[in-house]
Amino acid sequence: MTAPPPATSPQATADPGAPADPMATPADTSDAPVGPSAAPAELSAPPADEPFKSTDQRGEMLR
Repeated sequence: MTAPPPATSPQATADPGAPADPMATPADTSDAPVGPSAAPAELSAPPADEPFKSTDQRGEMLR
């Protein structure tokens, strides 16, 4: 209970969001546009068998 709070406090205090912000921002932005953008486009392009595989791969990749 005392480990989680202090870990976030010192990190945020020591780094005002330089290594944590940029690392979290690019990952979130890349995952968001790449996931939904590639999912609907692939599902609409390939047949019913293809989209099923795409969904499975996407789910595993996201996880």
